[in-house]
Amino acid sequence: MDQNTRNHLAARRRSDSYNSVDFPREILDAAAAIVDRLEGYLAETTYDRLLDQIARREGGLAHPAGTGDLINVIPGDQKAACTQVALAMATGTSVGRYGFPGIMRSVREYMIDCERITNLVVLLTDTWGPRQIEEHLRDVYAHARQGRYVVPHLVTGGRILRVDWPPLAGH
Repeated sequence: MDQNTRNHLAARRRSDSYNSVDFPREILDAAAAIVDRLEGYLAETTYDRLLDQIARREGGLAHPAGTGDLINVIPGDQKAACTQVALAMATGTSVGRYGFPGIMRSVREYMIDCERITNLVVLLTDTWGPRQIEEHLRDVYAHARQGRYVVPHLVTGGRILRVDWPPLAGH
């Protein structure tokens, strides 16, 4: 392969990394384990109640990963030291405690504060649209380039579905 071709492929890979998030398999597996456990709880309650119970770390929900490993919950009443995995839960587009904009700002702050430890934030939200996520895309992509991932999921009824971050406009 000649040097021009290598340069072109390297530039294309850099460009693609700005335009999509390719999650490593181990990140997706870790996120799926948490989501599977939470989906079981959703069969018995509403998302709003589940969010409140997890934020207060009630009962068996103190360890949402199910592994016994501590994970931080955003928002949460109790924060552990930085953890490898965090769970962020948002509802609606308001600016309240659980609103998507505030939760994503908290995720950004957490990812910066815990940059050497956290490699996964599982994001659950019941709203997903271009206008609400646009403000946060550059942060999400910048963290992904550093090996730290925010894996988004949409809660709808008793199901939790993984969704993809859209490409950045202009890239």
